[in-house]
Amino acid sequence: MNLLNKRPEVLTDEAEPADLIAALRGNGALDARQVAILDHVLRQWTLRQLQRSEDSDGLLELDELVFLATERLPSDLPDADRARLRWQAFRDLLESRRLAARHAGGDRARELHHAGTVLALLRDGARPQAEFSKELGVSAARVSQILSVMEEGGLIQRHRKGRENLVEAVGVPERPRPVRGMDLFSQAA
Repeated sequence: MNLLNKRPEVLTDEAEPADLIAALRGNGALDARQVAILDHVLRQWTLRQLQRSEDSDGLLELDELVFLATERLPSDLPDADRARLRWQAFRDLLESRRLAARHAGGDRARELHHAGTVLALLRDGARPQAEFSKELGVSAARVSQILSVMEEGGLIQRHRKGRENLVEAVGVPERPRPVRGMDLFSQAA
């Protein structure tokens, strides 16, 4: 987990939550130094995120990072309980901010930056979830977050088919298909 061996100031300024999420997923329990580094980074990123009213996707991603860090926090470390409580407070703040933004701005699912693109891609029918990462230019974890919010909002449904998830739009009309042998627009007199 080389990423968590960097100085906290460097991580705060140069890394992204997705980078640390990937690093945490590939790691077991954290050691005391990594906990101290994460504590600094999570505190700084939470404060930054609370100041950005328009970045609701970032709230979800940072919340996932805090959750994963809390899961990897060993109970036998000195001050582990304090860190756990502090990190839970970060999650509570992020959730409060997310709810406030949701109530202030209306339907959360439609506010997602990529929601319109996802719905446009689904006009021709269901697609595998794995295709969205390339189409949207975001990580697979971010795609999962975006689709989860859209699913909660009733815009899409996901179905398991073999080893992949298929995503389909709900209540979005399909693109009109031409009627074979007829072109209604060219029949004008």
